[in-house]
Parts: sequence; C-alpha cells; structure tokens
Amino acid sequence: MTFSPRDDVRYWDIKVVYDNGKEDVWEDLDLYRIFNITIRPGGTVSIEST
Repeated sequence: MTFSPRDDVRYWDIKVVYDNGKEDVWEDLDLYRIFNITIRPGGTVSIEST
C-alpha cells in the first residue's frame, strides 16, 4: 500500500481485517515520519520512522 504526499494528510488510521474476521486498528499514524509499516499474521506490527 502506498500513500501519496499529494493527499496532504499527515495522520492516518489503518485497519486490517484478517480471513478469520479478527480486526486490528492502528490510529493516528504520522505518515510524514513513517516510511515503513510491516504487519504480520497475528497483528504483530513493526513501524520504521525518521
């Protein structure tokens, strides 16, 4: 998934719905600073930012 800087929106929410119906939500992610988000099965997430 990519986000365009032209959207001019700094904070985003991301919601993931898995095949089993379980959901995970991450709110107010600062995409001006975050350059990589990795979401693994089970909801394990790693976020790389500047």
